[in-house]
Amino acid sequence: MIEGAGPFDFMIDTGSQATAVTTQINKDLRLTPSGTATLVGMASRRPVDLVEVDSMTFGQQTVYDLISPVLDANNVGAQGILGLDSLQDYRVLIDFREETIAVQDVSSLDNYRSGFEIVVRANQQFGQLLITDALVEGVRATVIIDTGAQHSIGSLALQDKIRRKRSQEVVTTDVNGVQMTGELQTVRSLQIEGISLNNVALTFQDTPAFEALGLGDKPVLAIGMQHLR
Repeated sequence: MIEGAGPFDFMIDTGSQATAVTTQINKDLRLTPSGTATLVGMASRRPVDLVEVDSMTFGQQTVYDLISPVLDANNVGAQGILGLDSLQDYRVLIDFREETIAVQDVSSLDNYRSGFEIVVRANQQFGQLLITDALVEGVRATVIIDTGAQHSIGSLALQDKIRRKRSQEVVTTDVNGVQMTGELQTVRSLQIEGISLNNVALTFQDTPAFEALGLGDKPVLAIGMQHLR
């Protein structure tokens, strides 16, 4: 719910630093303009309008005083994006068996129990969810957990270190609607906090998103829902 209106379908995106609304929501609610900003996607940098969101309620939680970019719904796949500026005090629970994603207050952690649970904690230095002890074919890499992405994308610095040769071209589209061509390759092993995956298909791209985080020249991997599942 936005300022009492809705409900709207939002995507929970741990790879997005900002909560965003779409042009249709902005048109319907006539949100207050708040200037412009540069939005950095996986394939592009684009100027976007900003608006003020006085309050946003999801589940039992309410956040206040957001400054949100306005995006084209066709590029988002939802009516908005719930980003890390709204999720800082909460945890995200992904249940692939039930096909649900839930947001829970950190103070209520004891109220949730499951037979198999993996906990990934946030490092706020980059405003992203990071894991620093991931290994890709033995190469240490920084991993960003990106629930808003379908596929996983690695940096060219990571590709250089693992020295995979065979590849095929793949085209991806970012939140700005810009397409980018990368190289799809299979890596033999991926280890994240005790979890091991074998023969993992990864797309390697020179993306401005990694550069904006100060990770452009480092081995880094954004893990999307394809491999989170």
